[in-house]
Amino acid sequence: MTEPFPLAPDESVRLATQVVAQRFSSPVAAWLGGSVVRGTATALSDLDITVPLDGTPAPMRESLRADGVPVERVRPYRIVGVLPGHGSGS
Repeated sequence: MTEPFPLAPDESVRLATQVVAQRFSSPVAAWLGGSVVRGTATALSDLDITVPLDGTPAPMRESLRADGVPVERVRPYRIVGVLPGHGSGS
């Protein structure tokens, strides 16, 4: 039987927030996804954090550990707009 993920959902959000705050001075946004959010994470899972940043498109991936938990950070292409009703001030 596979061991459960070592963090509760609220602890996962706290750690993801901490990782983003430590690595980016002014992120546009960040979100946690993958098995942790779906509730299917195991001891072999990681925190999947996506951080869209303004600037030249430069997709990248970074793997690291935070508080002993594996973290996979993805920087997608630049955001050029949002759907009506989904941006700030909507």
